[in-house]
Amino acid sequence: MYLSLPSDPARLALARRAVRTEMTRQRCLPSQIAAAELVVTELVANVIRHTPAQSYELGVHRTGTTPGAITASVATTGTPPPPACVPAQPPAGDVPDGGWGLEIVDALAHRWGVASGVGRHTTWAVLAPTGAPVPRRRTPCPDAVPRPDPA
Repeated sequence: MYLSLPSDPARLALARRAVRTEMTRQRCLPSQIAAAELVVTELVANVIRHTPAQSYELGVHRTGTTPGAITASVATTGTPPPPACVPAQPPAGDVPDGGWGLEIVDALAHRWGVASGVGRHTTWAVLAPTGAPVPRRRTPCPDAVPRPDPA
């Protein structure tokens, strides 16, 4: 499924509904659907917040490399790409209200990344068949402060 949608926060529910409908049609597990809805919400929010794009293309399709996995993608054309790295966590006691989108994507996705071409930027995330988070340690943005390993 590929769907062009306006970059309008009021229409974000439309993206979630499209993901849910397509994944239900493909008989995905409820946990995978829930993870995909959250990941797509964060990817679309990044486009809305960090780019001047008037619209984006939402994609949801089966991934050929991992049986049962789903790839969700959000693409813009003619705009700079949204942020594409996981920021370091702020020091204790300095917790911002926002800016956790890619942390959420990183926690829920089996893998994710950005593909850029001439005038087109796509942020994608592969969701495991169960939708369960995949424990791993990611490298934060190059200019971010490294964080300690979780206890």
